[in-house]
Parts: sequence; C-alpha cells; structure tokens
Amino acid sequence: MKGMILCAGKGTRLQPFTFSSPKTLLPVANETILDHCGVKSREAGHRGIC
Repeated sequence: MKGMILCAGKGTRLQPFTFSSPKTLLPVANETILDHCGVKSREAGHRGIC
C-alpha cells in the first residue's frame, strides 16, 4: 500500500518562520516535519509515498 502526505497551505500561523521556507520543511527535533511524516508512514506499513 502507498501512503500520501498532504502538505499545503500558507503557514500564516507559523510566521515569521515560514517567510523563507514552507512549513513542512521546518525543523522539529533536528528533522523536518516532512521527514517525521515519512518515518511514521513507513512504520504504519506503507511501501511508498505519493
């Protein structure tokens, strides 16, 4: 099964951090939010990400 990670929006609540990069690329615990989503998707058993 493949997983899908949705990442959209302007990130207005995270400004001024989102002026220079998208919110999914902000670091949290030394990894980006997108990386955390990928790890959780693999742990859930997904073989790929669309």
